[in-house]
Amino acid sequence: MPPSTANLLIGKIGDAMIAPYGTTPPFTIPPSGSFDIAAAVLPGAWTAANLGYLHEDDTPEFGFDINTTNITAWQANGTILRTSMNSKVRSVKFSCREFNRRTWGLQEPGTVWTAGANGSYSGAIPASGGNPPKAILLEIYDLDPGYKVWWYVPRCTIASIGAFKAGPTDTFNAQFTLNFEAVNTTDPLYYVVGNHPGLAA
Repeated sequence: MPPSTANLLIGKIGDAMIAPYGTTPPFTIPPSGSFDIAAAVLPGAWTAANLGYLHEDDTPEFGFDINTTNITAWQANGTILRTSMNSKVRSVKFSCREFNRRTWGLQEPGTVWTAGANGSYSGAIPASGGNPPKAILLEIYDLDPGYKVWWYVPRCTIASIGAFKAGPTDTFNAQFTLNFEAVNTTDPLYYVVGNHPGLAA
């Protein structure tokens, strides 16, 4: 296939939604032959899981890492004879700008909120909130040509969190890295669906 500018994807805008593990998928699994992402309407469980505004300089970054072992030989003076791949890790990293209960719940799962008077709220944070699995849906829109791509991960776990930092020139950002996890030994690890022409060939 010759090079084509139609195969470029610019993530100008999008959404990050993190719902509890087991939330009904945003499309039929496996996606049917009639699936049309342009006409797809997200269920309320996913729109309600929207984390809100993300940091413009720390947008979703998909990571791919492998863990390998080198097999060497005594006779070959340590020359590598074979490299065995032990595992492959897929992850996504981003920073949230909004200070809301959804982003707070990723930082401090298990927090119990109580409404007070005149718009006051209090949160009781457990000593150990655990790390419950989540489901992710990330949307990326390339607005000029009208392309939309979804990354749907049925199961993931937070692998790293950053610190809230209060400062006079930036928002109270929250940084997260989530590792994709297999649901079982047969189902796909994650799904990518979209109307981008680069996915056609």
